[in-house]
Amino acid sequence: MTPDVLALEDIMSDGWWPLEHEWDGRWLLRASEGLTGRGNSALPLGTPSRPLKEAIDGAAAFYLARGQRPMFAVPLPLEVTGHDDGGPLASELVRRGYRVHTPALVMTARSVAVAAQPPRNGHAPVELLTTPDDDWRGLYRYRGRSLPPVAEKLLMSAPDVRFAALRLDGTAAAVGRIAVSRGWGGITAMEVAPAYRRRGYGHRILTALAEYAGRRDAEWLYLQVAEDNVAAQNLFARAGFRAHHRYHYRVLD
Repeated sequence: MTPDVLALEDIMSDGWWPLEHEWDGRWLLRASEGLTGRGNSALPLGTPSRPLKEAIDGAAAFYLARGQRPMFAVPLPLEVTGHDDGGPLASELVRRGYRVHTPALVMTARSVAVAAQPPRNGHAPVELLTTPDDDWRGLYRYRGRSLPPVAEKLLMSAPDVRFAALRLDGTAAAVGRIAVSRGWGGITAMEVAPAYRRRGYGHRILTALAEYAGRRDAEWLYLQVAEDNVAAQNLFARAGFRAHHRYHYRVLD
């Protein structure tokens, strides 16, 4: 049985641990020099240590002190439509002018089911690296851009992490990352080189990462995908992933 929304968000935070963090009750304030929403947003996992308006002010001050825009992650159950769950936090953020940013879907699957998927383009060998090499870093793009120096610290922030690389013609054709924690494997940083897309290599990366998760006694997998990235959602669904919940960020410009 998969956990509820906030329990899974708590587990997921392990896999992309920020470079700086503070706790305000059960609010996790995360900062990582602006790289990625998950590394630079306040994640409400429960009740803060002070009244709501004061907690929002405190979170905003945390980011402004670092030269960043205040941003909150807002997890939502699948059955909630639109971008407002109607709760007190969402209502107060809307009142203050926080806008919706990068809506996404969280999908989950059993590791054994994904690992058992038949290959779509032969048994292309996949290497599992303990650190990303130049070839891996050369292919992976965050929102279409090459990685800044701080990225490697974030990529290595989980205690049990592996980097998958499928190489063809002497170069990386597909890459991915998995971080294992509390019986879950979090898949991130999936990328397939344009010349090798639609050949099943992304699927092969998924199965290799699922195999690793199984060896590490991680029964379940999770990943995040943008709400408007239908092609990626279809790839993950074919591999056995199903929607668990949604989230978006609210950012103050």
